[in-house]
Amino acid sequence: MRIQAINNNTNFKGLFRDKSRENGGNWRMEYSPYSWEYCNTGKMEGKRRVDIMSSKLPNNEEIFETKPYGYESSRDILGTESYYKHSDGTMRKTITQVPAMNREDSLKVQTEKLNKFLLMKKLEMGKKYTAALNFPNTLAISANNYNTYSSDVKKGYFSRIYSLEGSYREMDKEFGNTQMIAKDAINTFKDYVTLRDSAEDVKDTIDKNKAELSLIDEAKKGGKLVDISKRDIYDPNKALWEAVSADIKAAAKKYLALPHKTISIETLLKEINPKNIFNIPPKQIIGYVDNIIRNAL
Repeated sequence: MRIQAINNNTNFKGLFRDKSRENGGNWRMEYSPYSWEYCNTGKMEGKRRVDIMSSKLPNNEEIFETKPYGYESSRDILGTESYYKHSDGTMRKTITQVPAMNREDSLKVQTEKLNKFLLMKKLEMGKKYTAALNFPNTLAISANNYNTYSSDVKKGYFSRIYSLEGSYREMDKEFGNTQMIAKDAINTFKDYVTLRDSAEDVKDTIDKNKAELSLIDEAKKGGKLVDISKRDIYDPNKALWEAVSADIKAAAKKYLALPHKTISIETLLKEINPKNIFNIPPKQIIGYVDNIIRNAL
């Protein structure tokens, strides 16, 4: 069956699309990779669990859930379920890879996911903050309990409420509680700081994505965008070859969308031959671009 590329008429929320309804009710989960996925090849990467503490989301992120009686579910951060196993043994796990997104669509999807990731971080920070507020009260209760038994130990035999053995046992218990509370407080504070700092990193990425999307949009409106970001197609460099072959001076005024970044063609030409940017053979330009894409981190 011929697979159609993504278009604006589909209800597309992210990299995964549930096309079961269009497939006669039979399971069909499609995956359209980011343009930069799998080393800028546009191929699907394996799933990786979401780490709430991280500053980044995996390209193919997973939130895995298990429940009693053998239930399993794998969703992306937007909630699209791409794998499940029910208690009756029914399972769906087949994923059909379809053509990769271009750079622009990839940035849009990633930004949507990063906003969701940022919300998850904020919710977790709220939990850590609430827990931190409770530590002084919990610590005070433990300290008071310790003081009660410590004070009782100092009393005379007939004045004690508790036995010496019982008081010392409880004092040891509360001392251990105090150490545990202090350790939990330190770890909670560290987690909060990590969440706060990583949230700022995510915000920075979102801002950079928006700035690049704005640049791409303006370039498209002005007819100044050369998009070769889809690398899973035949002759992916065709648009660049045609632009620099037809009029290299006109091409220099345009922007080039690669799978992993957008760059002005003039800047690109200066990197190849800073002394004479308009005297570079198209073949050399294509070779240089291929090398950039192949060796990008």
